[in-house]
This record gives sequence, C-alpha cells and structure tokens, in this order.
Amino acid sequence: MCSFSWLEVARACLQAGDRVLVQAHGGSMRPFLRDGDIVEIVPIPAARLRIGDIVAIHRSGQTVLVHRVVHTGDGARHHCIETQGDANGSSDGWVESVQVIGKVITIVRDGKRINLSQGWRRWAGLGWAYSAPLRRYAIPLLRRLWLHWHRGMQ
Repeated sequence: MCSFSWLEVARACLQAGDRVLVQAHGGSMRPFLRDGDIVEIVPIPAARLRIGDIVAIHRSGQTVLVHRVVHTGDGARHHCIETQGDANGSSDGWVESVQVIGKVITIVRDGKRINLSQGWRRWAGLGWAYSAPLRRYAIPLLRRLWLHWHRGMQ
C-alpha cells in the first residue's frame, strides 16, 4: 500500500521540473476559476511571482489553496507573497515562499485550454488583483443590495 499523499507526489513532480494537473474545487476563485476546472501548475521560484499570478499554496494542517497573488513582499517580507481568492472579501495573509507549490498557467475547461499568462487574461488578472482592497468593501455591499432586492421580489 502506498502511503504518499497526492501533495507529496505533486511536490516531487514539480521539483523534478514537471507540470501537474489538479482539479479545482470550491468557488473562492470565481469568476476566473470554476469548481471542476483542471488547473495546470508549474514550478516557479517564489521570487519570480508577480501580482496577478494564480498560485497553489499549502500551509501546514490546511488544504491546498489556489488563489491570486495580491501583494509581493519587500523588506522583511521579501520571501513572502499575499494571496486572496477572487471571490473572497479578505486576503489569506502572508505566505512564506516554502509554502508555494507552484504557479497556475493554464485552465482546462470543457476540453479547452485557457492560457492565463498572456494577453487579456493576464491584464484581467492584474486588474482583479489590484482591485482587491476595493472588493473587500464592494462584495459585502453588493451581497446586501442583492439580498435586499431579492427579498423585495418575493
């Protein structure tokens, strides 16, 4: 019987320079990632990550998260990034470089490959990352407005 977790196998593959395909679960990255999408993760040094990149991270005792980089560290945090789910109102906090599994470069949805690192998708990701502070306040407000409107329609 094999006692390796999928995470250990994925890390070993990435350390060998291979790519890893993983199915995404949850809604924290909507609208860019959907539940059931396949994400292609490649190895990357944390120092090469940029704001707007989507990364897979793992903190001890937690599940693997696939979230967007919203800040890169400087000064005392030069080996850190801050991540946030696109649909989340707050960040995950600072993530140490050793917790970064890799960078998501492609989504496979309905059999089609979607490259996230080029063209308008890269620019959309940047815009989404830079709007994170605004979304922190806008998402709860929009939810309240929607609930108010929805209740009025019943």
